Amino acid sequence: YWEKLAIYWKDKGICQVKYDTECKGKTAFDGGTADHKFPHSKGGKTTIDNGQWSCTKCNLKKLNKII
Repeated sequence: YWEKLAIYWKDKGICQVKYDTECKGKTAFDGGTADHKFPHSKGGKTTIDNGQWSCTKCNLKKLNKII
């Protein structure tokens, strides 16, 4: 929870992924998720530095791709 909150504030609640053409950018805390910049499945660390804020739609489309 605390890491998710830190990433939300770091990115000002704005989706950093922009993977969905309908992305509206800024979300409420409960309208998005903390996402790995470098995917966990590919060795990415679960840290705030490797985290980015993502709206739910973009996160579901991005999957484990590196953007």
